[in-house]
Amino acid sequence: MGARLAAGPRQGEAAPSGGSKREARGVGAPR
Repeated sequence: MGARLAAGPRQGEAAPSGGSKREARGVGAPR
């Protein structure tokens, strides 16, 4: 589970946490 949370901000789309998705948006934008 821990790894999944860490991948949240990296993938963003797979992030089950809303907060993580928000930060992932900035990282996923340039991707």
